[in-house]
Amino acid sequence: MAALSTVGAALGVAIAGRMHPSALAVACLVLLAVALPLSTIDVATRRLPDKVVLPALAGCAGLLAIAAGTAGAYGQLWRALAAAAVVFLAFTALALIIMGGLGFGDCKVAALCALPLGYLGWTHVLHGVIAAYLLAALYVLGRRLAGRTSRHIAFGPFLFSGALLVLAAV
Repeated sequence: MAALSTVGAALGVAIAGRMHPSALAVACLVLLAVALPLSTIDVATRRLPDKVVLPALAGCAGLLAIAAGTAGAYGQLWRALAAAAVVFLAFTALALIIMGGLGFGDCKVAALCALPLGYLGWTHVLHGVIAAYLLAALYVLGRRLAGRTSRHIAFGPFLFSGALLVLAAV
C-alpha cells in the first residue's frame, strides 16, 4: 500500500499541473489531500472516519459551487451533485446486498470521488468507478498469485486511485 501513496503523490502533481488554477483544481487537490490519510486509515483499520470524509465532501462540493458560479456552469454543478448522489445510492445498495464486503464509509468515499468526476461528465464518473474495481481486481489477483488470500480488502484506496487516475487523464 505504500506504493499507492507514491502513485497518489505523482497523480496529485499531474492533476495540479494539467488543470488551470480554479476551484475545480482545488477540489481535486482536496480529494488528493484526504485520499492518502484515509487510504492509510482504511488499510490499517478497515474504517473511513466520517470526521474526515464528511468535511471533505462539503468542502469539495463548496469549491465546485464556486467553480460553477465563476464559470456560469451550473449544469456541471448539478451533474456533480447528482453523480455523488447516484454513486452513493448505488454503493449503498451494493453494501446492503453484499453485507460486510462493502462498508458505508466506502459509499461516502465513492460519493466524494464522484463529485469532481461528475463535474467533468458522466463518462468520467463511470470510468472512475470502473478503474477502482479494476485496480482492486488486479490487487486481489496479485495476492492470490502470491499465495495470500483474504476475504476482505480495504476498498477506499482503490476508489481514490480510480478517481485520481481519471482526473489525471483529463
